[in-house]
Amino acid sequence: MYFGDDTKEELLLRMHDSRVVFVILGVLYEEDILLDKELFNSKLYDVVKTCIKLSHMGR
Repeated sequence: MYFGDDTKEELLLRMHDSRVVFVILGVLYEEDILLDKELFNSKLYDVVKTCIKLSHMGR
């Protein structure tokens, strides 16, 4: 399961600055994390939590 009930695509559309997520996902891809779905979901969740915290700090 992704963050909440959202799919990865829905989650990326909701991000304030999805460019950050795409860069991080690119790094994850380089490390072959995308080959392990559970690990990828876990890392994506961590990335989203961090981005949300950063967006709240900027307000």
